Amino acid sequence: WLRRRRGLQGRVPSRPAPAGAAAMSLLDTARVRRIQRRTGFVRNLCVVAHVDHGKTTFTDILIATNGIIHPRQAGKLRYLDSREDEQERCITMKASAISLVYPKRRASHPGQPAEGAPAADDYLINVIDSPGHVDFCSEVSSAVRVCDGAVVLVDAAEGVCIQTRAVLRQAWEERLKMTLFINKVDRLVSELGLAPVEAYDHLRRIIEEVNLIVDTFESEKFISETNAAFSRQSEGGAHDGTGEGGDVNDESFLRRLAEEQEGNTFHPSKGNVAFGSALDGWGFRVGDFAALYATKLGFSERALRQALWGDYYLQPKTRKIVGRKAAQGTRLKPLFAQLVLDPIWRAYSALRSEDAEAIERICTTMNLQVVARELTHSDERVRVRAVMMKWLPLPRAVLAMAVDSLPAPDEAAQYKIPHLLHDQAPSGRRDTARPRAATDPVLWRSLCACSVDSETVAYVSKMFAVATAELPADAKCRRLAEEVQDEQVFIGFARVYAGLLRTGQSVYIIPPDHVPPSSTASLRAEHASVPSVVIRELFLLMGREFVKVDSVPAGNVVGIGGIEQHVLKNATMASTLLCPSFVPMQFQSAPIVKVAVEPLDASRFDDLIQGLEALNQADPFVEIEARASGEYVVGAAGEVHLARCVKDLEERFAKMELRVSPPLVSFKETIAWDGPPLGEWAAEGSTPNGRCKIRVMVRRLPTALAEALTGAANELKALLTSNAPDQGPHPGDVLQE
Repeated sequence: WLRRRRGLQGRVPSRPAPAGAAAMSLLDTARVRRIQRRTGFVRNLCVVAHVDHGKTTFTDILIATNGIIHPRQAGKLRYLDSREDEQERCITMKASAISLVYPKRRASHPGQPAEGAPAADDYLINVIDSPGHVDFCSEVSSAVRVCDGAVVLVDAAEGVCIQTRAVLRQAWEERLKMTLFINKVDRLVSELGLAPVEAYDHLRRIIEEVNLIVDTFESEKFISETNAAFSRQSEGGAHDGTGEGGDVNDESFLRRLAEEQEGNTFHPSKGNVAFGSALDGWGFRVGDFAALYATKLGFSERALRQALWGDYYLQPKTRKIVGRKAAQGTRLKPLFAQLVLDPIWRAYSALRSEDAEAIERICTTMNLQVVARELTHSDERVRVRAVMMKWLPLPRAVLAMAVDSLPAPDEAAQYKIPHLLHDQAPSGRRDTARPRAATDPVLWRSLCACSVDSETVAYVSKMFAVATAELPADAKCRRLAEEVQDEQVFIGFARVYAGLLRTGQSVYIIPPDHVPPSSTASLRAEHASVPSVVIRELFLLMGREFVKVDSVPAGNVVGIGGIEQHVLKNATMASTLLCPSFVPMQFQSAPIVKVAVEPLDASRFDDLIQGLEALNQADPFVEIEARASGEYVVGAAGEVHLARCVKDLEERFAKMELRVSPPLVSFKETIAWDGPPLGEWAAEGSTPNGRCKIRVMVRRLPTALAEALTGAANELKALLTSNAPDQGPHPGDVLQE
């Protein structure tokens, strides 16, 4: 065990560590399996943020709590970045999952079983680290589909960036409850040099901006649902205002929308906002400081937690908390700046200046047991981490926030399932938790309750390739026994929504256009037409490692092996044909950069085709096109994504040298003007000598003409490229048709 641990700590691996190296030797698999069956003690969350806002360092700190990596290696090891190019570029390119156990005592959950419960309330936190680069937004879509909550990271110095808005929308559209972690607060001290009061104002503006973005999404939803309610009333004629909950005059309808908007608001006093520095390993919620100061100041912890954020001040003489009006004309600081940021700023000042007396005073006051050689270390970062991680451990704040503020699978299923099956909801509304006639009511209730004792339903959000050598030993033996010679195997990244998924179980691959049968005869017909597959392998996803298990209950994330012949990119899997297909995932953008690829050795075209097929399955976003000219075109989201696809083709799937054409970027634009009239001429210019003027008039094409040109694209192309005047249809005939 020590040799494995030292080998893992001594270097930053450029490739995945061998299966069984360190992780599961320190994590009790049987303990994880027991918690998986207690749905109320499971949390599925993804970490989303703009690129370089610290997601992977953040997850490294969380992983270190389970002893999988050493805390000193957190942020350097980048444990979930298992690809060589991820380590080289220092960016995450794929979503990776890992299961962590968090023992939180004195926690309670409705319906907690009285028998067989562990001594401590162990929670299973399934953490998925997702990319922040815009080229890999499809990986974020795959992650949010299988999660119930999200931790949104924002760089305290940079604030809200473009991808922050994008991931907020992706999480919101998948009905994820979100928490906020403002990372890199240390940059406000070391780089920006802000005073505590200035830092408080800066942090408050960040939270307000994030709330404004989410409120914009909620406003769009409110307008959409209100218009839909008006439409239903208009179609139904006179309405008495007491109908199904979509009436805009119904108070419950408006109250529900208000509650949803309030539930998505970030506020430190609600416990869904944390602050800290992942690189230095510390973090906190305002409740942590409220518990620290409540007894000392003589306030109730609840009242102090509410007052620690906002325009509240402490009168030193009366020892009372007052508002802004009473504090006008004084030099009082907001409570957050005075009681929270001031001590942190003083600690940083002492640790950076090597003030031994101040450091000793801090450690004594906070009763911190810190190794002496770390306090006198020449590296400033080592000193800061040694003290701050002991004083305000980041995992304690973040994992407690996940347990307190994010829903359990059974709670989230009540509003997520109607969204995932909203096309099959009875009244067409996404919030209606009742099945229509074509959907089995028992199955619908089981899905909304995340029931284990029901038919099995799972969703595969993506397929990813893994080297055969990285699979557990028993899985490799099975594949060798079956003479499977592939160096790469595909595993489905999935979430179980109902029932118990078991190895050896036969499940249907539900087509996207599947309509649940309503009679026995149609059920038999569907049984013959819908493909099925036997589950051969199930894996507990542990980042770079895969632990084989026999079954996974509802509410958990799982890796499914042996389905690559039946699932291309994503699919709904169910043990019954009465289950409809889940709605497709929404991607942030479309492939815009395309290149043509061909082998340097012309005799290896068949190998290239097989490699392209494997790449198409392994990447949820890539597009492969075989053109009539014989070219094979790879479409990607951007330059970085394209480079990764070509690298995978050359080194993993096709294993050959390729000739890659210059990028083929197609531009398709529409000009529309919604402002005041432009007049007769939209633009005017002149030649350099001034003797010739050029005027441009812009008019919108009639819709019928635009559709005719679009629909006859192939005919027009053939006509324009033809030299013979009598070949192809006449342009007038094409447009007339």
